[in-house]
Amino acid sequence: MADYTVIGDASATILGLLRAEMSDRSDLDVTPAQIRLASPDEIDPESDVRLSVYLYKISKDGQSGTTGRVRVTDDRYREPPLPLRLRYLLTAYPDQKTESPVQNQQRTLGFAIQVIHDNAVLTGDTLEGSLESDDSLRVTLHSEATDEVEDVWESVSDRPIQPSVIYEVGPVTIDSAETADVSAVTERDVSIEARADDADE
Repeated sequence: MADYTVIGDASATILGLLRAEMSDRSDLDVTPAQIRLASPDEIDPESDVRLSVYLYKISKDGQSGTTGRVRVTDDRYREPPLPLRLRYLLTAYPDQKTESPVQNQQRTLGFAIQVIHDNAVLTGDTLEGSLESDDSLRVTLHSEATDEVEDVWESVSDRPIQPSVIYEVGPVTIDSAETADVSAVTERDVSIEARADDADE
């Protein structure tokens, strides 16, 4: 069952993937702890965050279609699940303490894009929390969202915009907590009435 925690679990999955891949790199001045789930307005110039993952939009996944009720037991059903799509702003920040802060910033974002490109479908042990091993999350670069990047950034921060990209993740499914009992049919009452023309024969 995909619990209500699945949205946070999807975010943790993206974060865990980036942290795991960054931890093996000696050519980037970024540690796993410097990659966080955070809005741009939470990160000031003195922050040690180098890469942020910010969930800013949740919408219903219309491509998944309408799913019927799910059988829980022989006489109990659960109402249909709700499929969602999540949209994230991925942003890199410069480290002014380094010799080439802007170059390092761009390398960090470039590597993050490469990691997600190589892991566009997340399955198995990569998934966190209530996401089950037979689930899968597709992560897609939202390449047509140039104006949306600026709009999102300006809506959450009054600081200069930093290099950012948008990713869409889904489907993320929240199961309903509502269930209903359904009585099984054990007997069938069948009556047969003779037609008038049959009775006259």
